[in-house]
Amino acid sequence: MPFDFPLPKFYACPHKKDSREATIIARYRQYFGKTLPKDKQYWTMCSMQTDDKGVFQEGSELGQMLASGILTENQFYGVDIMEDFITANRNAKPKAHWLRNDFEQQMKIAYKEGWFNPAIVFADLLNMTRAGVQTVSNIMCFLEDKNIHNVMLVANMMITNPHARRQISEAEAVAKAQGVVDAFGKVPEFKHVWRNDTWKAHPEYYLYNGSGNKSTTRLVTYIFYKNDYLS
Repeated sequence: MPFDFPLPKFYACPHKKDSREATIIARYRQYFGKTLPKDKQYWTMCSMQTDDKGVFQEGSELGQMLASGILTENQFYGVDIMEDFITANRNAKPKAHWLRNDFEQQMKIAYKEGWFNPAIVFADLLNMTRAGVQTVSNIMCFLEDKNIHNVMLVANMMITNPHARRQISEAEAVAKAQGVVDAFGKVPEFKHVWRNDTWKAHPEYYLYNGSGNKSTTRLVTYIFYKNDYLS
């Protein structure tokens, strides 16, 4: 899929940083605590965390998480299918875990091998909502069926095509975001999980604009969490 922006600069986007603060850092602290427990992990679709010269970017996802104090470098598990991204990230931050694979498949491998213990799973999807809802439902079903406890699933997806000719209105964006909420309830994997009554949803979704002032991309983030201490 072509990108509308140079990847190394994407993570400096203030919209992205604000969204991570609101949907990951603040929400984890609301429902779980100030920092990840020492034995827990942060899993993410990491993409590139450096510039094109391999210099680590403080405004990247890992940089922001480290600056917040919510985790340590070795709790970060970044997964991407692009070998160049993983190599650059590993060279820049060798104490973090960088894994070249499909995100869902890598989590399943980690579980099978006995080293999967997430506190946060960030599904930062480059999908439109139909595919995104299915992927998120699959991940939640996996976490539930494998009896993963005390975990927050953050799901980010696009509600407008990045090649759209115009920016949609706020009312249109809200309607699309609400439509995604309704779509979750029609997915068998999601319904399988939800009927167990072990997960909760943060009552608000988070809408934000894509990178750049003229971007027509709108994104939305939903937060689900399973906290045994609150059940």
